[in-house]
Amino acid sequence: MIASLRGTLLETSLNECLIETASGVGYLVFITTDTAADFFSQENQQVFLYTHTVVREDTLDLYGFKSIDERTLFQQVINVSGVGPKSGLAIIAVAPLLQLKQAIASGDTDFLTQVSGIGKKSAQKIILELQDKIISEGIGPNSFNEKGSDNNEVLAALMSLGYSERESRDAIAQIDTEIIGTEAKLKAVLRSLS
Repeated sequence: MIASLRGTLLETSLNECLIETASGVGYLVFITTDTAADFFSQENQQVFLYTHTVVREDTLDLYGFKSIDERTLFQQVINVSGVGPKSGLAIIAVAPLLQLKQAIASGDTDFLTQVSGIGKKSAQKIILELQDKIISEGIGPNSFNEKGSDNNEVLAALMSLGYSERESRDAIAQIDTEIIGTEAKLKAVLRSLS
């Protein structure tokens, strides 16, 4: 099994990239749209990905992730019966990891059905099989809210300004935990986004 890749990024498209290792072998790796967005500016530079190898009768596919946590959740998701690696990658790409885990912990099937190809039954299966594992990590449905009740107000304000939910949540997660109050948090987030 190929567990990671380090090499020169030769090209990137919306959901895959080509990485050439020092030995001269080029690997086609399926990636999330967020990873692809990061990689567009890194062509012809050294990159690193954690990978998961999927071997089938007629294919050998690699799926790449920027963190071990992403890869671990992907592996858990594709172990759910009826969820293949392409769907698993789409699920990982739907939101920041913490938000995705919170949705699973809270049993939010609507959140998972945003993913193309994931219906209500598949979403319920994913939640049924992964909910306890995620809760045992200490992640509950209100983990985002526990960081401050004003985070939701900041999130709403950012989204009304045209930022995506994912981008907004990522920016809120990055601000200093000592900053308190909706207005102060909003200013800090806007500074980091500009």
